[in-house]
Parts: sequence; structure tokens; C-alpha cells
Amino acid sequence: MTLPVASKVWTFSLNNRITYVSLNDLSASYLFGIKTFLVANGYTLKGSCNGAVGAMDGVDRWLTKANCTTRGATAATAQSWCALTDKSGFDILLTYLGATDDVWSYQASPSGVMVAAGTPAQQPTATDAITLLSGITVVGTATTGDRIWNGWVDSTSKLCRFVIMRAGLAISMFGAELMVPAVVAPCVLPVPTAGWALALSASSLVVGNYWQAPPANRLAATRVTVSGTPVLVTLGSTGEFGSIGPTVWQYTAPVTAEAQGSTGPIILPMGWNTATAGARGKIGNQIDRYYSYDVQADGTLTVDKKWIFWTGSATVVQGGVLFPWDGATAPVLS
Repeated sequence: MTLPVASKVWTFSLNNRITYVSLNDLSASYLFGIKTFLVANGYTLKGSCNGAVGAMDGVDRWLTKANCTTRGATAATAQSWCALTDKSGFDILLTYLGATDDVWSYQASPSGVMVAAGTPAQQPTATDAITLLSGITVVGTATTGDRIWNGWVDSTSKLCRFVIMRAGLAISMFGAELMVPAVVAPCVLPVPTAGWALALSASSLVVGNYWQAPPANRLAATRVTVSGTPVLVTLGSTGEFGSIGPTVWQYTAPVTAEAQGSTGPIILPMGWNTATAGARGKIGNQIDRYYSYDVQADGTLTVDKKWIFWTGSATVVQGGVLFPWDGATAPVLS
């Protein structure tokens, strides 16, 4: 068996350096970079606010990173925000909402019903809104050191991923991605996209909402049949591979990892699981995301340079997840 082959055509935004000036500048630079990359690759800008003027009118008010610098300490205060929609109709909301300058919020509306708040300079709302990243440092609290971010968008504009690093360690990751049903029937995905986020706590990416999709009453459930009765199934808050549902990308690797041909320890595809009572187990497959038992540092490339290794841990004693890479570019890690 050889290394995996990506099933999607990916556009990359690699090795984007944010020179440290301040935490506010880091957050603003990252937010502006994400918006610019997504809009350039098929995402529709639904609305925006520069911290003073906002509307859900399709106007881009994030013309420079200076428009992304207004942080609101609460949802009921003015803040820089931007709402985007992918080609599957999934709304993504980036809003500079947080108690400190290193914190901002990533939210979503799976059915694409994000609307302006009564006071448009405040964050938009949605009847099916979910919060995927909030109250947690996204760029890191350290007041020194440049940050490096990488972005991924597939050619259908239905999958996106982002990773930000400092000093060789991934600080945060988030995205929104298609789910592929693990079985053809009776599994149905009314809203076939799930959001996810991980952020730093101590030395590991263990705080946040992992592989989170909305609960059943928010239309992103999977309908299956249990004992002949259809039930709505909520996605669990953890990704899984095979029959295992890890809480984060950290596992105790075997003493002697199973070899996979000449490429090293075993690599397994990852999936989506459910925690609904009576309907536990795998319900979906992830796209171009694999788990490797190999022991590598954050940002290590595979030998073919087509996959990059993320461990989410400062101490490399476990395996990690593989994202696609461009096959040529050397990653910058700090």
C-alpha cells in the first residue's frame, strides 16, 4: 500500500507570515487573509462590517486589515464581522468577538440563513447558528514571534481548512467540510456540511469543538433506522477513524507501528461519528483527511510532499492527522 492520493483538487495558500506587531494586528491580519482567500476561491461574501457600518448586503467592507481591527467584548457591541457562503449553502461567520485581542469567534449557519442583527454593527444571527470557536485564543497569547498560516479550499468551494502556527506548533485550526455518508441507505445528510475547530490549551489542541455539526433540530442530522424506527442522529463532537472515536488527534502509538508497505506506520482514513443513544457509530467519511500512527513533528511533510502532518502537540509521542499539500513547497513553521 502506498501513501494516500487526494480525491479533491485543492487550492493552497501556504506559508503566509504575519509579522508580530500586536495581538490585535495578528487577529486582524488573519481574519482579513481568510476572507480574501475564500472570496478568491468561490465563496460568496454575504455581508460585512468594518466595526462601524455593517449590513448583510453583499458589500465587502473588509478592504484592508484595518477594517478587521474592531473587537467587541460581547455579542451586543460593535465588532468587525464578515459572513460568507460556500457552494453548498453553508454560511460561515468570522467575527472579532472576544474578551482579549487574541480571541475571536467562528460561527456557522448550516442551512445558510444568517441575517443581520437588529444593530448591524453587532454580529449577525441565524435560527440554526452554531458556535465552533469562541472564548479561546486563536493566534496565541504570546506577545512575541511571527505567526504563519496556511489555507485550503477545494475546487468545488465546499471544503475549507485553516491552520495558524507559532514557533513550530499549531495554535489553532478550523474549517467547514462536506460529509460523505458511510452507507448509502438509510443514511441521509440533509445538510451535508459540518464545521470544526480546535484551539490551544497548554501544549495540545484540546479546547474547542471538534468536528462539530449542529444538533438534530438544526437540520444537520443524519437520518438512520434503529430497530425499524427512523431516528435523527446528531454528529458526535469527535472525529473518528475505523471503529475508534478519539477526542483529539492524540493517541498512544503502538510500540512497533504496523508497516504500510515501504511508507512507514499505518495510515487510516478518518470519519464522522455519532453519539446519539441507540445509533452510535460511524455515519460519514471525511474527505482527504487521514490519521497516521507515525511519530512526526507538526508541519512535517510525507516523502512525496503531498501530505502535511499535524499533531497538535508540543511533545511528539503520538500520531497525528494528514492534510493535503502541494507536492513541492517547503512549509515554514515559525
